[in-house]
Amino acid sequence: MVLSATVILTPTPGSAPATATPVPPTPTATPIPEQIVQLGVLLQAGETEAALALWDQSRAVFAGVDPAEHPGLTEAMSDAYGPLLRSADRQTVAGDYQAATATLARLQNWFPQNSDVGRRIEAVAEWERQLTDLVLYEGQAHHMFTHSLIVDNELAFDRDYLERGWQAEMVTVNEFTRAIEHMHERGFILVDIHELFIENDDGTISEPELMLPPGRQPLVFSIDDVSYYEYMEGNGFAERLEIDDRQNVATLVYSPSGEPELTLSGDVMPILDQYVLDNPDFSFQGAKGILALTGFEGVLGYDVSRDQVDEPDYDQRVAEATRVADRLKELGWLFASHSYTHAEAFKTGTMSYGRSTFDADNWEREVANIVGPTDIYISPFGYSQSNNDPRYRYLIEEKGFNVFNPISATQNRTFHEDNLVFERIAFDGWTLWNDPERLSPYMDTDVVWDTDRE
Repeated sequence: MVLSATVILTPTPGSAPATATPVPPTPTATPIPEQIVQLGVLLQAGETEAALALWDQSRAVFAGVDPAEHPGLTEAMSDAYGPLLRSADRQTVAGDYQAATATLARLQNWFPQNSDVGRRIEAVAEWERQLTDLVLYEGQAHHMFTHSLIVDNELAFDRDYLERGWQAEMVTVNEFTRAIEHMHERGFILVDIHELFIENDDGTISEPELMLPPGRQPLVFSIDDVSYYEYMEGNGFAERLEIDDRQNVATLVYSPSGEPELTLSGDVMPILDQYVLDNPDFSFQGAKGILALTGFEGVLGYDVSRDQVDEPDYDQRVAEATRVADRLKELGWLFASHSYTHAEAFKTGTMSYGRSTFDADNWEREVANIVGPTDIYISPFGYSQSNNDPRYRYLIEEKGFNVFNPISATQNRTFHEDNLVFERIAFDGWTLWNDPERLSPYMDTDVVWDTDRE
């Protein structure tokens, strides 16, 4: 503000000279910066994208300015937050770290105290740094799987007829959380299964040179049957996956009083998402894991199976399931077929060619329609088939699968001409109790064990 002073000469009665009487200076307004004027015009006109771009381009002008002083600006930032955060996640998964960093820096300028943005910036920096310090890994590749987690131990371990299955096949939230901490401490790093094979231009499969950060062992992690089947309801598991207002994939669970709650601690996916944000060195290039899905009761907690097609909310279920699946992929998750029916005939070896192809066709029609195409097949009950079995060939030649994951303690990788067989080990209650030695390279099972099982 510029001040100008005026002096007035006032004659004094009875004296010759005049005296000078100072007048207080008149303030002159400092011009308002053009950018601030333009910001108000854009907001008033509803041009929010242009207003946000102006805010970003004129940081020096707006330094120290509260967005709330400009009606409509905070609302515009809030509305743009979700799409931009998802864009940054997609850029990260694609390996475009420069673009992801720029998108996240923009969000941090708007929301400097937002921890979701801050942790992503640190994670992207770590994954970019990983590429500058890689060594050839020549050891064993590891693949471990589990099922959806027990959230409420009291409901699961209640001595009813289902408890035996929960005890054998599932792990609790506490056990999973402890296990990933142990695996992280022991030098394991999550990798995308596609790092472990190369699909050549002629359709053949070969083994690549695997480059990893020094001292790390590759770990593929998969979760079977992420459908939240009807028989699991009321037995201590999440109900389904949803997207919360922070763009996290969250679990819908019911509190002991019966109230629905969205949490980040109700299954593998949200727990691992948060752990990787806090510990990005546990993931190579942002890899998470594989969700192995059936289809006979829908996917991800949404029953979109064919017998539901006449239900009035069927299209809404499909839309919600697709939205969740898309978000999971943006966060670094992969999908696999776990067959459509998970029929007992797979386990007994009595699945005919006709039933097998029908099963694969149904999965493609009802599940791939939601989660998108995949080249990963995780066999139900961990069964194996010979490379020349017509049922196996159908999955490869007609459905496009080229990596198969049966169950075996050896975790061998077998490279066939047009497919890879990569065996998995189970992380479940049975193994914790009956064969803890098998899990000993990964975790201290005495510490991981949940005493609520006793």
